Amino acid sequence: MGEVISIKREDEVITSSSAPLDIERDIERLSDLIADKVSKQVASVVGQTLTSEELVQRQAVQPTPPESLYTRDSYLVKMIEILDQCRKQLELALEEYEDEIRREDAMLRFVHYLNKVSYLAMLFNINHNFEDIITAIQVGIKNKKGEPYTREEITTLRYVVKTLRQGPIMSDQTYERCLHALDKEFKPGLFEEVNLKI
Repeated sequence: MGEVISIKREDEVITSSSAPLDIERDIERLSDLIADKVSKQVASVVGQTLTSEELVQRQAVQPTPPESLYTRDSYLVKMIEILDQCRKQLELALEEYEDEIRREDAMLRFVHYLNKVSYLAMLFNINHNFEDIITAIQVGIKNKKGEPYTREEITTLRYVVKTLRQGPIMSDQTYERCLHALDKEFKPGLFEEVNLKI
């Protein structure tokens, strides 16, 4: 004698006899009914009523947030985007140079983005030349002690950021060019001569 499987879903009853084909079909329908019931219970918690097909369709069309695309292996993409923000702020500072408030505001935002690049460079142990140039920029900015930026200083920073934006693997020649440009305007790496008396 075959078993009788009975499931009730909104006035619908499924009954199956012992025939093998009918049992497989009913088991498949049973799993669909269970999935629908579970998804309805879950959806009712958030105030929605969805069938499993609607739930799958809704999940398929939801966009992926850009932040979730950045993994340890794709940090370079994020770093280049941030360097691009640095460059935009420097260009804005040059455009608004005569308006001191806007110029200095753009420079503050530049420093903010530069600190993000510095953090990523340290986090992922990027090329030492790349890290040294970022540090040289930060030291040069700190040495200004709040004085307004000159047009030449902003132009130099824009040149260096454009160079950094080409990628974190920096050759020694590129490193020397950037360091020379920064040294000319900011003097970040020069030590004062000290007379030691023995």
